[in-house]
Amino acid sequence: MSELSFEINVFKKFIEQAKMLYDSYSLRVRRIISVTNRFIKVSYITAISSIKYLITTVFSGFRWEIYERHTKNWANKLVRELGIIILVEGDIPTKGSLLVANHRSYIDIPVLFSVLPGIFLAKKEVRVWPIFGFAARVAGTIFVDRSSRDNRRKAKSEIIRRIIRGDRVYVFPEGTTSEGPKLLEFKNGIFNISAQNNIEISPVAIQYADRKDAWIGNDTFLGHFFRTFAKEKLFVKVTFCKTIKNPDAESLKKEVHQSIYSNLPDFYEVLCDLETPT
Repeated sequence: MSELSFEINVFKKFIEQAKMLYDSYSLRVRRIISVTNRFIKVSYITAISSIKYLITTVFSGFRWEIYERHTKNWANKLVRELGIIILVEGDIPTKGSLLVANHRSYIDIPVLFSVLPGIFLAKKEVRVWPIFGFAARVAGTIFVDRSSRDNRRKAKSEIIRRIIRGDRVYVFPEGTTSEGPKLLEFKNGIFNISAQNNIEISPVAIQYADRKDAWIGNDTFLGHFFRTFAKEKLFVKVTFCKTIKNPDAESLKKEVHQSIYSNLPDFYEVLCDLETPT
C-alpha cells in the first residue's frame, strides 16, 4: 500500500511539473504572439498614417496645423498600442522652439510626438529604415551625415529656416542613445547655432522607469522591440525645463547639460510619480 502511495505521489509531482512547464511555455508563446501583433499594428499604423499625410500635403502643401494634428494623432495611436504611460512636467514651449533632449531609445520619438509634435534632426541611416524611415521622410525629418562637413552645414541652415518658419525642432545632442541615469557629453553643433542666432533652447529630460528600455550598443531594433513590449506597460517621464539663452556656445552647452541632468529622476522615482494618485 505504501509503495502504491509513493508511486501515486511521484506521478502527481510529475504531472505538476509537466503542467508548470506547459504553462511556462504557453505563456512565452502568448507573449511572442502578443508582441508580434503589436509590431504588425505599429507598422500598419505608421504606414497608413504616413501615406494619408503625404496625400494631404500634395493638395494643401505644408501647414504646421495639419502636421501637428497628423503627427500627434499617429503618436497617440502608437503610445496606446504599445502600452506607454507618460508623465509630463514643466512648461510646454510654444511654436518656433528649439528643443534639446537626452536620448534613450527610438521610443523617445513617438513619446515626444505624443506630448508635443516637432521636427526631428536624425542621423542619415534612419532615412532607409523600413517603414519608419519612410515615415521619417514624410514627416519632414532633417537628416544629417555627421561625416560630411558640407552636409552638417546644410542641416544647420535647415534647422534655422524651420525655426524661423515657426516649427518646433528637436535635437538629441548626445548623438546616440545611452542607458542612463547619467548623460553623455553633448556635441557642439546645435549650441553654436543657438548662440550665433540668438535662439532660445528648451531643455527636455526623458527618463524611463526601467533602464532596460534604453536601446543601446549593438542591440537590434527587433530584438529590443520584442523584449521591451512583451511587458504590458512601459513608464516614462518627460520634463520640459526652463528655456536657456546664452551668446557663448560653450557656456550654453554646459547650462543645458546641467539643466537636463538635474531633471533626470531616479528610475524608482519615475514609477512612484506615475503610480501616485492625483
